[in-house]
Amino acid sequence: MSEDVKVEQSSGNVFKDLGFSHSEADRALLKIDLAFEIYNIIEAQKLTQAKAEKILGVDLSDISRLKKGDFNRFSVE
Repeated sequence: MSEDVKVEQSSGNVFKDLGFSHSEADRALLKIDLAFEIYNIIEAQKLTQAKAEKILGVDLSDISRLKKGDFNRFSVE
């Protein structure tokens, strides 16, 4: 059984592809990129959540959210 699958070229920003406005899509992608870089640094440095909390000056719950990929409470201004 064969099905036709529609494939589209990505814009490079999944949020734009999903229909977000240009500014919303750029902000969302920036937030994800920053969070991912912070996560990678925490992992590369083998920091505990408590140590990352002290270094970054944020709540332990924020570090936990970051590591779980829950970025809803983070913002980019």
